[in-house]
Parts: sequence; structure tokens; C-alpha cells
Amino acid sequence: MGDTTVDSSPDFFTGKNIDDIFRGYFELLYQAVESGLFDIIAHCDLLRIYNHKPSFDPEYLYRELARRMSRHDVAFEINTNGRNRPLADFYPDRRYLAIFREENVPVCVNSDSHFPARIGQYFDEAYALLRDAGYTEMCTFSSRERSMIPADFSEIALK
Repeated sequence: MGDTTVDSSPDFFTGKNIDDIFRGYFELLYQAVESGLFDIIAHCDLLRIYNHKPSFDPEYLYRELARRMSRHDVAFEINTNGRNRPLADFYPDRRYLAIFREENVPVCVNSDSHFPARIGQYFDEAYALLRDAGYTEMCTFSSRERSMIPADFSEIALK
């Protein structure tokens, strides 16, 4: 957003209206989804990284994002590395995973591992969230070609 990324520093948010940042961020996401440049949107709500929350319920922003992703055949990622960041949770907000499922938006799980020890970290929990949201398959990509693979989340239990 502008010349700085939202995850560069907590200072990005200093003196700014959080509600405006949320709305502006999602507007940029909508543009990215509709651009035709992307097959998948990764950590789609990275702006949550420092636990800033708007004064309103942002569900409508997620719902609109899911609708546009479905319409433009763009997948989303559950990024488990958010658990290692100040947010201490996944991207996107777990409260809205069912919305993506309702809109039939394909999903993949990614650890966004910046260190080898984090590869696959928290996947069991992410899989359980997907199961609870109603997902039965995940996507993979090779040379921009998406493949859907069945995922039997029924046997996964939170540890």
C-alpha cells in the first residue's frame, strides 16, 4: 500500500485510520483478483499481522473477496506462518473460511517456511479448519496449471 508493505513494521499503521487501511487493502485485493495475473492469492489478509482490527465487522470484505475469487477462478492459501508472527494465527482469518467454501474458492495450504524447521508446521490444524469449513479437496499448481487433489480431512484431529 503506497511505498511500504503492511508487514514491514508496526510503524506502517501509526497515525493511520485502521478502518481506511482495511477497506483500501481489500480494494487492492479485489483489483489483483480481477487482473488475471494471479492464480492464487497468498496470505490474503496479511494486514492483520500486528493484530490491528477495524472498528467494524469485516465479514463483508471477505465475502466480496470470496465472490470475486470464485468469479475469476482464483484460489486462496491458508498460510500457517502467521502463527509465528505477532498475529499468532493463520491467514486468512479462520472465522471466514466457510465463506470461501460457500463461494467454492479453491484452497491450498502453505507453511510459507522461511526456515527449514517450519516446513509443514501447523498443517494438522489447518487441515482440521478446512474440514470444519466443508472442504474435501485442495489445489496444487505446476506451471500455472491447477490440479485438485482429494483431501481426507476426516481422520485429522487437532493435537
